[in-house]
Amino acid sequence: MDTLITLLVPSIVMGVFFVLAIYKVAEARRRPTYSARMEKEVAEALDRIDPRGHVMYNGEYWAAEAEEPIEAGETVEVVGKERMVLKVRKKG
Repeated sequence: MDTLITLLVPSIVMGVFFVLAIYKVAEARRRPTYSARMEKEVAEALDRIDPRGHVMYNGEYWAAEAEEPIEAGETVEVVGKERMVLKVRKKG
């Protein structure tokens, strides 16, 4: 009986651990990337963006690029991200 418990308990613990680990990996793969979550979010232009400038997004300073001039202080919408540069447009 002691041998059975000695083998069974660690096997059950390891099994539960692996099931939990596989579940967490599957959950992370279904979650959208940070870049995808950024789209359609708003930021504030810190300086004139024509075509490049800087914005404050989620408490962080980001380089930004826009197709049209945007003045400092305007609210912008994030439409994409290319490397470390946010693509933005005027909100509205």
